[in-house]
Amino acid sequence: MKNTILLFIISIGFSFNLIALNDNSTYCYLSNNTLNIVKSSPDEGEPMIYNYKVGSYVDLEGNVKKGLIYFADLNPTTVVYKEKITDKKAIRLNAKDVKSFLWFDDMYESLKGKFYKRLNRDETKIKIYRNYHMFQTGRAPGLFRYYVQIENKLELTYFWDSSIKNINKKVGAYLSDCPELSAKVKNKDQGYKRTPGKANLKLWLKIAKEYENCIKE
Repeated sequence: MKNTILLFIISIGFSFNLIALNDNSTYCYLSNNTLNIVKSSPDEGEPMIYNYKVGSYVDLEGNVKKGLIYFADLNPTTVVYKEKITDKKAIRLNAKDVKSFLWFDDMYESLKGKFYKRLNRDETKIKIYRNYHMFQTGRAPGLFRYYVQIENKLELTYFWDSSIKNINKKVGAYLSDCPELSAKVKNKDQGYKRTPGKANLKLWLKIAKEYENCIKE
């Protein structure tokens, strides 16, 4: 006997009537703002789970497409989109064909052929990103790497790049239009000294916020 599951979701201005799914092999449920679609796979004999979230993407012309988004950090070059859950086919989008996308409340931007998660959406001058890096060898699948981009001054750069790795010695020059902040970083004032061997993400986020406030004054 066929089953029909009706779900009604209201989230961030989106409203969907989900008529899920009209056979015994497919169902969906809502958990932590994630729409989990579970579809049995005859070939594998185990469920395949697609974690769609309410979101949108911006194409290269700047058009915003609202709907449902599926994304996995392990594959940072593509994102899957459905306008509504009852669509039989999903659209697979490559990073080179999209400016950005919103996955519930997480924003990802397309940079250098990959999607990078924006960690400080309130700041526009110094942008901090996260990207999943797969190891080529070894048992570990990979790790998250952090990057920074400073408007008109520094292209997307890995935190551990030699040009900025030593924040206190290298970064002050990029903050010259905010002398007070630049001096704090250069002089290693309390709260502005990097921790050797660490990514220093909190310090970067602090610098980005203070720089933004300085520029606005």
